[in-house]
Amino acid sequence: MPHRALDLFEKAEELAHLGHWLYNPQDKQIIWSDEIFRLHGLTRETYTPNIETALEFFHPDDRIYASKCLTGALETAGNFNLVLRLVRADDQQIFVRIRGCSENGDNGAVKSVFGIMQDITADKKQERAVIENAVDAMIIITNRGTIETCNPASEALFGYTAHELIGQNISTLMPTHHASKHDMYLKKYAETGQRVIIGEIRELEALKKNGEVFPIELSVSEMSVEGESFFTGIIRDISERKELSASILKANEELSRSNQELDDFAYIASHDLKEPLRGMSTYASFILEDCEEGLDDESRKRLNTMISLAGRMERLIDQLLYFSRIGRSDMTREKCDISTIAEHAYAILEAYADEQNVTVKIDPNMPKSYCDPVRLEEVFRNLIVNGIKYNDHEEKLIEIGCLQEHPDWPDISVYFVRDNGIGVRPEHQDKVFKIFKRLHGREDYGGGTGSGLTITKKIIERHNGTIWLESKLGHGTTFYFTLEKAPHT
Repeated sequence: MPHRALDLFEKAEELAHLGHWLYNPQDKQIIWSDEIFRLHGLTRETYTPNIETALEFFHPDDRIYASKCLTGALETAGNFNLVLRLVRADDQQIFVRIRGCSENGDNGAVKSVFGIMQDITADKKQERAVIENAVDAMIIITNRGTIETCNPASEALFGYTAHELIGQNISTLMPTHHASKHDMYLKKYAETGQRVIIGEIRELEALKKNGEVFPIELSVSEMSVEGESFFTGIIRDISERKELSASILKANEELSRSNQELDDFAYIASHDLKEPLRGMSTYASFILEDCEEGLDDESRKRLNTMISLAGRMERLIDQLLYFSRIGRSDMTREKCDISTIAEHAYAILEAYADEQNVTVKIDPNMPKSYCDPVRLEEVFRNLIVNGIKYNDHEEKLIEIGCLQEHPDWPDISVYFVRDNGIGVRPEHQDKVFKIFKRLHGREDYGGGTGSGLTITKKIIERHNGTIWLESKLGHGTTFYFTLEKAPHT
């Protein structure tokens, strides 16, 4: 090689922190380029390389591996590619990548081994910085399950130092029932390539140094370095999440039990209360029939009032009982044509609507949704009746449809029932869904128990939906509601 070209070649090696070497197994002579000397912190004047002493520069934990790779190349004429820790003459440790290949002689035996050595310490420091600064614990293991490295978050999580963990089997951090399976997973993956936890996020249990078993969320990824597989585990302690989930589950169970007790109480109380009411009403009727001639007008009025109040009380109890049954009864879930359900609801009320001079317009193309069709038909009936009753216009109008879009519900259909009735004052809008709460006199606007909208809200909530209203006094009210997007399975 011309002198100028050789100078440029050596300069290129220096810039790349990459040197070349050549080993002759016949005379055990090893030749280093200038950059190899620089990587070792040596000079040609102070050191003459030979295979035995050259291997001594590698970290003790890496030395045997380096020797095996060289021996393998000499015996099988193979190539090797590995990353090792090199301890320089000044005791500074650096990471180097070594690649080697064999050259055979005429007799088929290995004539020489040629290779390169490159300083990759900067890359390793960047890689290490990412690992060490990670909030979650990170552990890298070999394909044999041996811990290669770990970050400070791992030390804090498990209670071990990195020195205690590196070189140990990962099963050290697992309870017995998980540890027994782990090596089997690695072996099966190596033999078949079948993944069990790689590429997935799983919840498992882990073991701290003090013997404490705790829940973790684990995600595992695979990487290949010079043909050898390594696995990176990212580990997160989910003890607080589990405790919170358990608390929520317990609270929900208690709430469910409390609701069931309330429903049972309403059911039993309704039956027990109706008996004396019927008795009061019956005896008052007997008195009116048997003693009519002996009663004055005031007495008859009081007895009739007693019968009327008993009847009203019984209707209230019936509504309370029905309300409790809605909370207890099973509901179907099927994809339904909402327009058809609304049409069925109106068909039952059509004569009443005609009598009240009401026009009902139903969008025939409302999007389908999952619901209990019987219960949803009841929702439409209640809202239609509400729009008819609370309307003092000569020409009453009720519109049923679905919004094309709603800013608060971008991915869910929002159905509506709109009327041009009397409207609801802003200060009263939060009261309309309360049971037995009427905003007008008992007999005004056709009377009633004040439970229709309460039952409507209950049905919508059983569908995991939401109902609300917008209203302007004297101009009408619009009730909006949503339904569960898809049933939970």
